[in-house]
Amino acid sequence: MKKIHIRLFIAAAALAITTIYIHTKKNAELNDTESYGILKISLSGTKFDIPANYTYGKTKEIFGNWPTGSIERSTEHHFTFSLLLPKLIPYRNSDAASWKILGHGDRLEASISIEGAYSGWLQRHRRRYAEADPEQVERGQDLYGLATYIGRGRESTYALLPLDESIQLAIDCTKDTNTDTPSPGCSVTTNYKPGILLKYYYSKKYLPLWLEIDKNLKQTISQLELE
Repeated sequence: MKKIHIRLFIAAAALAITTIYIHTKKNAELNDTESYGILKISLSGTKFDIPANYTYGKTKEIFGNWPTGSIERSTEHHFTFSLLLPKLIPYRNSDAASWKILGHGDRLEASISIEGAYSGWLQRHRRRYAEADPEQVERGQDLYGLATYIGRGRESTYALLPLDESIQLAIDCTKDTNTDTPSPGCSVTTNYKPGILLKYYYSKKYLPLWLEIDKNLKQTISQLELE
């Protein structure tokens, strides 16, 4: 009989611990998604409602706190986002350690801007490399569906352009020979929509996923737009 009581006690204790764990986890998830203000902005006529936890790199990381939500919608020329790869997740308390890693880690920093969003920028960029002097720019080996152009000078980066010219973006990555950079990265410039340029950067280890990241990032930002 005593053994039965002990077993019942252990089972009840296990159930209580499980219930507490689930309750705590749910509270953490609520804190991750419900405790941030909404920043209301308008950029090139497009309206966005952006939860403050999408702005870690320009707010919490620098100033130690989150911005409060907006009452009035402000007109901006530039706005920055911070997300974690590979799923493009904004700041969550449960991922706090991932945001404090030195170097790029899994972070992706992005900005949308009306500056530089003129038509034809990519065509000019492509022409610049297509017409470059071979003694100054080497046409490297294709990589992940990208044409590579490597400057023969002291540049610390090299350029990559999609072989499929219908894909509107350009990439610059840290050269493998640049040992002065402890955390090699890649920066991407692309059109988000007419009149809005999208720039972002991430660790070079994510370069093989460049196309997937580009599509998913644009989808993530579009979900913050107001229809």
